[in-house]
Amino acid sequence: MQHIPAPPAAAAGCTGSTAARVACTYAVQNNVSASELTVEVPSSVVPASVPAGAQTVRVTVQRNTIANYFARLFGRTAPYSAGATAIAVGPTATSAIHNGLFPAGFAYNPNGASLKYGQTYSLTGNYASGNWGWLDIPAGSTAGTSAGTAPKGGGASQLSTNITNDCTCNASVNSWVMPETGVAWGPVSSAVKSLADGSVNDRRLEYGQWWLESGSDHGLRAGLARWHQQKR
Repeated sequence: MQHIPAPPAAAAGCTGSTAARVACTYAVQNNVSASELTVEVPSSVVPASVPAGAQTVRVTVQRNTIANYFARLFGRTAPYSAGATAIAVGPTATSAIHNGLFPAGFAYNPNGASLKYGQTYSLTGNYASGNWGWLDIPAGSTAGTSAGTAPKGGGASQLSTNITNDCTCNASVNSWVMPETGVAWGPVSSAVKSLADGSVNDRRLEYGQWWLESGSDHGLRAGLARWHQQKR
């Protein structure tokens, strides 16, 4: 999982929600006075292209004390004013995915606790009861619609391919996938190593908590872990 750093200490004059304080603080660190800032979370105005429900932050800088120099030659002594506005849009929830699902099931509440930024987790760790870890996702498959309908049969070779390149599959919230139980470390070690040493494209967890319910096959619920390839 990608580690998201803790927010910086709020600069003087920066108040409001965590998002508002962080936006204000970064602006202050770039030579803007907090008194010149207006921060809206969420933004009261968004472009039409922004998906409904997206998280937004709107920052407006208004400076009214811009000194003039050459204009004084023409008799102007009053300062100038200038303003600028920027809107940041966060990722929206993913409800379905066509290809690109990483083949591992992970407990959303490891050992009964919430996931914590900055803490290291093993994707195949034993954090809850049930079958967790590697998933059996055959190439070109579509996740099942109910218990007992999930496709299976990819084997260790297909798992290695899915680890390296993500699966060629279709899945959505509340669909079902099979665990790959009893897989030996040998067949997948090279695939895992290729991710660890950067010999394949890096992957970054973009959005979502997801988990698999225990049972003979598992329901994919709450949100999909959507991995994007990011070339170094």
